[in-house]
Amino acid sequence: MWSHYSMNHAGFCVGFWYDRLEQSQKFGRGGLLRYPNSFPDISPFEEDSVKKAYAITHSKAKDWIYEKEYRLTRVFFPDPPSLDDRKVVVDDSYFAEIILGLLISERHKKQICKIALKKGIPVYETFKVPFQFMIDRRRIQ
Repeated sequence: MWSHYSMNHAGFCVGFWYDRLEQSQKFGRGGLLRYPNSFPDISPFEEDSVKKAYAITHSKAKDWIYEKEYRLTRVFFPDPPSLDDRKVVVDDSYFAEIILGLLISERHKKQICKIALKKGIPVYETFKVPFQFMIDRRRIQ
């Protein structure tokens, strides 16, 4: 996942407390994604627009099945959301951890660690496991 979503290992990942997000009432529904061989079958005559939206937002190409992705979503109906509606603001208590990529710069590492220390958020760094195609992590703060 690091090569796809974190600037080829030079970025960072933020972990959230799932229970807090789910109980926050900032989202409508959540669930694991489906990875079918084809697009979801959605009828334009189907009345249940929430069901349609869920099928669209929780389906992804089978090539991505290794991600085991889980999404929390919010449905806006019948009016489209404004830019402010699309933002979800959470306080520091929602952050469970920060994981630094293998190739993160020393400058960014120091900046992130400084902020995380003030906020009481644990920080982990990633490292290559010798003689394996694997990345692991260790807590540094």
